Amino acid sequence: MSNPYRTTPIPPIPESPKDPVLPERGTEDHGVPVEHEPLIEPLPDYATEPYQVHTEPVEPDIPIVPVRIVEEDSRDVRDWRANVFNVQVIAGQPEPQRIAGDNKRRTRLFVRNNHATEGVILLRKRTDSSFVGYPLAAGAFVEIFAETEVSVIHATAGAATVEVAVLEEFRVSKGG
Repeated sequence: MSNPYRTTPIPPIPESPKDPVLPERGTEDHGVPVEHEPLIEPLPDYATEPYQVHTEPVEPDIPIVPVRIVEEDSRDVRDWRANVFNVQVIAGQPEPQRIAGDNKRRTRLFVRNNHATEGVILLRKRTDSSFVGYPLAAGAFVEIFAETEVSVIHATAGAATVEVAVLEEFRVSKGG
């Protein structure tokens, strides 16, 4: 028993103009008598010609070249400044202290915890919670590439004062 919903492939029908094609007028004469024979171009028979697939040659794998990103103007004059901050616990509560303000010209910021046993937490702003900060262990060092404010808070409520050293590198002007 055959399936009544099954269809058979329909053979392709060659495209051809329904009416004779008149140059620059299409298939209509627009009320103007034709002075020459209409153009009828024979079209290829699509039903009998095999379909030709044109492919592009595949390029061989090119080895990856390491790229070093260089600043737009490498002639910037850079300067640096160093500060030492004493992070303290005030009235039994750690108090956030800003160690670097917003600086759009800053290129790098180095922060080092100089204490032998106590840690600190780096914050993006003084108003941030210590839960969203970055812990910096005793004697640890970190390099920050952001231009935003950086604050520090004592990691514990211990009575120790933690010394934090900061080195800030920034652009001064264009070199000549």
